Amino acid sequence: MKWVLIVIGVIVVLIAAAGFGFYKIYSFGEAELAPIADQALKDMDAGEHQAVYDRSAQALRDATPLADLVATMERRKQVLGAYQEIASTQGVNMKVGDGQGTVATLSVRLRYEKGETDGVFHFVKDDDVWQLSGFDLEAPDDASSAPTEKAPQDG
Repeated sequence: MKWVLIVIGVIVVLIAAAGFGFYKIYSFGEAELAPIADQALKDMDAGEHQAVYDRSAQALRDATPLADLVATMERRKQVLGAYQEIASTQGVNMKVGDGQGTVATLSVRLRYEKGETDGVFHFVKDDDVWQLSGFDLEAPDDASSAPTEKAPQDG
């Protein structure tokens, strides 16, 4: 009977440790990635598209001409108004391996002057620096979806 209790105790501790680890990874990812997404949207809203483009991952630059990014974000601004903030974080998914290094997605609810919308940001870690590798913002009927490539880790 004593061994059964010990085994059950070990299982409970392992489950608790896994849950705590998941929480820490989620919190860590959110703390690192949300400010990058927020700053990219603030910069594009201020017309600093080139700066965002320059610090983004090569995958985004290869998939999306700067002119397309500018046109899409300007249409979105006309429809939604000025970007205000990330209203809430809905999820973080981090993955290591698969020949792509460390990749992550961040799902958020975004607040604009005229309303809210959902967004998913894709990141890749290059030399210990997270870079934006793509994003999808839910678009009202008047603004087309961003022409950025979804990160290859989504599947």
